[in-house]
Amino acid sequence: NGATPLMFAAQNGHTEIFKLLLSKRAEVDAKGSDGWTPLMYAARDGHTKIVQLLLSNQAEVNAINIHGVTPLMLAAENGHTETVQLLLSNGA
Repeated sequence: NGATPLMFAAQNGHTEIFKLLLSKRAEVDAKGSDGWTPLMYAARDGHTKIVQLLLSNQAEVNAINIHGVTPLMLAAENGHTETVQLLLSNGA
């Protein structure tokens, strides 16, 4: 499905592994075959620390997957208020 290690770390909230992958220049906007990005996984699951790291590394805040879904939509759908606020304050 084209998933990357950064996507798995984002999805599972593994902040230290995520930081390590970023330090090795992992692509912050890599997309799987479904168009999902690491930011989408982190936003969906409410991993606000990882969302902040992605945004600090210029991740596309308004990325859209193949179904037209954005990170903001995923965070809102799953009730992650802090993540929604963070995305909005960064241009979503």
